Amino acid sequence: MLTRYRGGVRTLCRPKDLENKTPMQILTHAGINTAVLPIDMNAVLKSLKIIAAPTDFKPLEEAKGDELRRLGNIMGMVGIRKDNVVMVYAQNLDISQQRYVVAHELGHACNHTSILKEGHILARYTGILDTEREKVADAFASELLLPEVGLEALFGECLDVFNLSGASDDVLRENRRQILTYISDKSQVPYYVVEDRLLKLKPHMANCLTCAEEASSS
Repeated sequence: MLTRYRGGVRTLCRPKDLENKTPMQILTHAGINTAVLPIDMNAVLKSLKIIAAPTDFKPLEEAKGDELRRLGNIMGMVGIRKDNVVMVYAQNLDISQQRYVVAHELGHACNHTSILKEGHILARYTGILDTEREKVADAFASELLLPEVGLEALFGECLDVFNLSGASDDVLRENRRQILTYISDKSQVPYYVVEDRLLKLKPHMANCLTCAEEASSS
């Protein structure tokens, strides 16, 4: 579980400290070895002096209107309080979802600083919110939690563990779920995030990691 990091009033993260920062800049600032997964999100938060706290969103969810209710349950939020960046995430999330939601909210803080400065609070829901803003935060989170060098190393380790090194595309396709589940468990990142990130980084692997049913129908 993520550890709540509390800094003194004078040492919390200011919005200007995050504005336009890339995932790699965040990881470098935290002294993270990107070749080793999982990424230590507690170290990332501590280096940025950000408070990320679990919370119960149920009262807020019960009070929201139909327009917001269609988006599903709230997973996380980020905002600015007294010129400090503050994040909260749903207390019932598993560890991989906790890490992803916090990374997603950090993506908002780095890429949508001006919106937060205007007093807006950005939230992540269980439903799909297909906006450019959410896509940017999702991409930031996947790059932060699955840096290319670390993902490639873990993928190679996975092939060795299951004796799949040098295997054909057909064999890899047959073991697709096993491969993605292994990487998801080891990196502590949701399965669907691993799948999307791996295929974007390695387009030539799309054939071997596509479901057999999809491949046969193409």
